[in-house]
Amino acid sequence: MQAVVSAVLAALVVTGQVRVWQFIVLAVLDGLCVAFISPLTTTAIRGIVPPGQLHSAYAQEESRTHAAGLVGPPPGGLLYGLGRAVPFVVDAITYVAATLFYALAKVPRRPAAEGASDDSRAEGDGSARRCRGASAGCRRPARSRWPW
Repeated sequence: MQAVVSAVLAALVVTGQVRVWQFIVLAVLDGLCVAFISPLTTTAIRGIVPPGQLHSAYAQEESRTHAAGLVGPPPGGLLYGLGRAVPFVVDAITYVAATLFYALAKVPRRPAAEGASDDSRAEGDGSARRCRGASAGCRRPARSRWPW
């Protein structure tokens, strides 16, 4: 959704048809995406990282987020200097790349219970949280592979 918002904004800027109300609507859509991504990130970290390393993992995630907020504006200004739509095009491309990397990632999940065997995790006994990645061929209906 964020890739679509960035692409629409880039198209509006390139064509010169952008209006203030369009910026507001697209900003609200982007904000809604962020509102869903933040809790999903927290849940994903909790599902992947062992309990003893959660504090460190959350600290690293916060550091990464704040570092991007500090480092990001200068390159954004440089891209804007190349063209008014360039930052939005690059934003759309990075969102598409992130989506592809997410879909292709094979992230090992930590087991929910210490004694659970691999066979019991793959059989469908509530294994939706314990599946080994979005593209790992889990034994469950396809509609349950996606968070929405």
